[in-house]
Formats: sequence, structure tokens, C-alpha cells
Amino acid sequence: MNKKGFTLTEIIVAVFIFGIVSVAIYSSLGRLISMSEQVRDRTKIGQEVDIAFSRIMNDISSMSLVMTPQKNLVPYRYVDENGNENFTNQTLKLYDTVNYKNTDYSFTTSTFPKTVDGVERGTIDPEKLKVNYSSETDIPRDGITFSINISEDDRQDGIDGNTSIRNNYFLQYSDDDGDGQTLVDGDPEDPERDGIDEDGDGLDGEEPAIEGGIVGYHVSYFLTPTNNVWYERGGHRYKKYKLIRRLYKPHSGEENFVVLSDDIVSLSIVPFTSYLTQRMYIAPHDLDVSWDTDKDNYDYEMINDFSITFEITIIAATNEGDTITFQRVFKPIIFNVSGS
Repeated sequence: MNKKGFTLTEIIVAVFIFGIVSVAIYSSLGRLISMSEQVRDRTKIGQEVDIAFSRIMNDISSMSLVMTPQKNLVPYRYVDENGNENFTNQTLKLYDTVNYKNTDYSFTTSTFPKTVDGVERGTIDPEKLKVNYSSETDIPRDGITFSINISEDDRQDGIDGNTSIRNNYFLQYSDDDGDGQTLVDGDPEDPERDGIDEDGDGLDGEEPAIEGGIVGYHVSYFLTPTNNVWYERGGHRYKKYKLIRRLYKPHSGEENFVVLSDDIVSLSIVPFTSYLTQRMYIAPHDLDVSWDTDKDNYDYEMINDFSITFEITIIAATNEGDTITFQRVFKPIIFNVSGS
């Protein structure tokens, strides 16, 4: 009986072929796993930023501003004829400083607006969307502070007489000259609009017709470093930052910080007002008021008949260096003003 088996050469060839097939399968599996991780990473970051945008949109939609009965914005800062700085209780701040984990972070809106024919417009410089930054000063790291509505429980406590809530949020309980009253024979004590806010309540004079005029909790959005590493991936050069939301309740001093994402490359917040079809850029200090020596009065041009819209751009990066850009335009739809 003849017995047939494999020769050594056949075994070596078979092992060689099996090795090639195994390497190919392993390589394909590795690529598949890598692609799966990239998709998962991109999906995770996309979801984080989408949730962050939803938070920002909800907050801006319920923004509370201190405004006059004529719908003019009360400035956060004004400089009088003697050069003295004065601050009001205006809660919209296009520049601010927030302490987070024992470190002060200063920020402004609109670091890099687009310039057309020497005029700054209400949109981000498109060069910044390429994510090829040479230094930290080249990175859009904007931030903003404003107020949102207070809770119904706190509002009711204020109505019931809680002085802490009234003093921090209710504009109708102001007494600018400290005489204990807001009216003289039924008329405002200081009805003229002279830009002077005696007690820092955000109002220029005593405004008796401000029922329902309430500002609220303070909300800030800003960036802090995730680490101190420069990444050069996918044709981009960038650092990574955490996008922070801070909620502050002035009447109690309570603060709450939430990290919305730690894969942010840049944050751009460009405020603008529209004129015809043009977006007219609003710089961080444009809403301040200063004394105009020529007019012998304060210059209210930027804050009269006030309207504002925000273009917000968030760029995030995956572990592989792929960038994801989210850009939306938000316009506040709820203004809690100081009068009707």
C-alpha cells in the first residue's frame, strides 16, 4: 500500500502562503479597527460640539439685557468727562475675566473679524478656518458673558420680598439717590438720560415703569488649555482647549463650571448688527460709552435702538488631526428690558 504525504517543500510553501494571507488579514483588520476608531472619535467630538451649540443657543435665546424703556442698551462701562471709569449692572459683557481653578482667564469677543476694503465685518476671518496657527496669539480664543432668566422659584422669592434677589435681579426696586424712594409726586426723580448711573443698577435715572424688568444668572463661555502641546497633524497646526460654561448666581455666590468639550481648536464669537445686507461688526468696547467733548454729552450711537446678532464658530480636532467646523448664527429673541 502506498502512503502519500506532503513533502517538506510543499509544507514550506503552504506555511509561506498562510503567512502572507495572515499578514494581509491582520493588516486589513488593523486598518478596519483604525477606521472604526476614527469614525468613533469623530462622532464623539461631533456630538460634544453639537450639544455645546445647543447649550449656547438656548442661553442666548433667553438672554437678559438691561435696557431703557426706549429700547436703548444701558452700557456696561462709561467714562465721564473727567476720565473716570464707571460700571453699571449691565450683564452683557463682550470682555470679561473669570477665575477657573484659581487661574484668571480674560477674554473678549471677535478676536479676528473679516476685513473687506479696510472695514471689519460681522464674520470670522476665513484664514482662521484653515487651522494653521503660528502662535497662541494667532488662535481665535473668544469668550462672552451675559445673563439668562432666573428660576421661577427665585423670581417668586423676589416678588415676595427677598431683598438679595431684588437687589441683584429686579430693576424696579432701584433708588438712585438713596433717599428711600423712587418717585417724587409720582414722577421719576431723575428722568433725563445723562449717562450717569448713581447706584450701579444699570439704569440712567429712576425708572418707575419697569415692572417685570429682571436680569438673571450670569453665564460665561470661554476656553482654557487642555494641555500645552502643539499638534501638527493632517496639514494643520493647533493646540487643544476645553470649552467651559460657567453659571454664576450673584445673590448666593454659587458657581458651576461644566466642560463641554476638551478637543476644541478655536472659538470665535463675532457680534454684529445688520444694515441693509451688510453685517456691521461690533467690537468688544463698542458698547461702552464715553464723553464726547464736541457734543458736550455722552456718545450713545452704538447702543441706541439696540440690536445684536452673533456668529459663533467652533472648530474641534480628532486624534488624527481631522478638523470639524461648526458655525451658526444666533439672535437673542428674549430681551428683559427696564421698561415697556
